[in-house]
Amino acid sequence: MARIDELLADYQPFHSTLQMRAFITARSGLGSTWGMYCQALRELKKRHDDLRMMDVSRRRTKVNIAELKGWRRRLLDWITGRGGLTVLKLEELESSLIEGVMVERDVRREYAEFFRQADTLKAQLGRITPELRDTLDREQWVRSLRASAMMELISTGQVGGNTLEFLAAAPVDLRIEVLTSLRNIGMDGEDMQSLNAQLDVMGGGRALPDGNNNHAAPRLTERM
Repeated sequence: MARIDELLADYQPFHSTLQMRAFITARSGLGSTWGMYCQALRELKKRHDDLRMMDVSRRRTKVNIAELKGWRRRLLDWITGRGGLTVLKLEELESSLIEGVMVERDVRREYAEFFRQADTLKAQLGRITPELRDTLDREQWVRSLRASAMMELISTGQVGGNTLEFLAAAPVDLRIEVLTSLRNIGMDGEDMQSLNAQLDVMGGGRALPDGNNNHAAPRLTERM
C-alpha cells in the first residue's frame, strides 16, 4: 500500500460518533427520548435517501463508462478526432466511482449509527399512537421554547424575537407552562409583566381551533 493510501485510510469525511450522539441527536432532542427519536429519524431518513441516490448515480456512471468504451464511441472518435476528450472523460468518471466508494462507506457508517439510535429510542417509546404523538410533540415544544428563552435570558438578558413569535402563536396553556418555568428560574416580576405585555400585543395564545367538526378533507379531484 502506498503511503498516501495508508494516510487517507484514516480520513473520515463526515461526523464522528461523538458528534452524531451528543451534538446532533442529544442536542437537537434537548435530552428527551421523543426529541432524540425524531432527530435520529430525520438523520436516518436523509442517509437512507442518500444511499439510494448514490446507488442510482453509481449505476449511471458505469453505463456512461461502458458507452464511452463501446465501439460506436471509438468509431465516432476516429471520425471526429476527439479521442483525447473521451479518454479524459473516462478518467473523470472512473475517478468519481472511486470517490463515491469512499463517500458511500462513510454515509453507511452514519446510517448504521442513526439506525442504532432510532432503534434503541423506539424500544423505549413503544408504539406511537396519534394521541401519544400529540402529547410528546407538545412536551417537546414546551421543552424547546423553555430552553430557547432561558439561553436568551442568560446571554442577552431578554427573550429573543423568534422565541417571542413562537410563544405568541402557542396555545395559552403551553405558553403559561413555559412562562411559569421562566419565573421559577428567577425571572423577576417586572420582566415577566413586560414579556406578557409583548405577547398580548402580538396576539399571544390566539391559536387556531382544534377543528373537531367532522368535516372530511376535500379529495384531490375536488376544487379546493
